[in-house]
Amino acid sequence: QGARQVMADRMLMIGTQASSADDWSASAAAYEDALAYEPNHVGALYKLGAARIKNGEPARALKVLGRLEELSPGYAEVDRNTGLAHIQLGNIPMAVRRYETAARLDSVPPNWFDLGQVYELNGQEFGAVRAYETYLPLATTYILQHEERAARLSDGGAESDMIRESNLVSTAYQRAGIAA
Repeated sequence: QGARQVMADRMLMIGTQASSADDWSASAAAYEDALAYEPNHVGALYKLGAARIKNGEPARALKVLGRLEELSPGYAEVDRNTGLAHIQLGNIPMAVRRYETAARLDSVPPNWFDLGQVYELNGQEFGAVRAYETYLPLATTYILQHEERAARLSDGGAESDMIRESNLVSTAYQRAGIAA
């Protein structure tokens, strides 16, 4: 591991600490510093894109995420963040396309729930219901896994994740027009 990689990793750690404190400007600066050492550092590019979104800089986020997509195509989280940046820019149809791609690439509960929300933003009620209906069985499995983990570990984090996910399931049932 070369000195440049060590410095990039150090800057990445500083950026992560700033993100944990919700200091998105400082985290973005640290991620940019990491990229000065390692211009193709996928982790720094991803985190810089996310920090730009959190800092209300969607156009700058799109530039970073576009570069990341060139280096590492087919990564659902890039599509999710790109979709979020498009929402911030008011380009809902493009956001829909990116969230559809994220759900296709990685069929996990958050991708389907978020796709339902974006369909709603775009006035596509049928698509929203379909996304929520896809989300529900996936989320149920997720909740059961977290219940088992919480019981096994007495883990408050797993329990709070489970409660949050249960609330999302209730919301999805309501939005899909299905009795729980």
